[in-house]
Amino acid sequence: MDFNNKLLNHIVVALLSVALIYVFSLEGIGLNRSIAAASFVLLFLTLIIGPIMKLWRPIADYLPWDMPWSWRGELGIWFTVLSVAHVYLVMSERQSPTVLRLADYLGLVA
Repeated sequence: MDFNNKLLNHIVVALLSVALIYVFSLEGIGLNRSIAAASFVLLFLTLIIGPIMKLWRPIADYLPWDMPWSWRGELGIWFTVLSVAHVYLVMSERQSPTVLRLADYLGLVA
């Protein structure tokens, strides 16, 4: 577990998240789906760090920065924040929040 989350890294990932949401909203898909797409991008970045570091292992000692290990925690945290925001927006758009479709259940399980 990484207890060394840095404030600067959080600020950078937050700005990246806002930029992704803006870029996706330019496509005209709406705020809810823009947040979901940005969340998915952050999830992808979080999960791809492991395989990248396996490939970079021979040169990782020579890199002047802690990339990308030092960013994994922040990306995961902001993925969770955006995912929760997406769930909130989905539930707030429903007229009856107790009625969920199959896609809603699959999204909650995922």
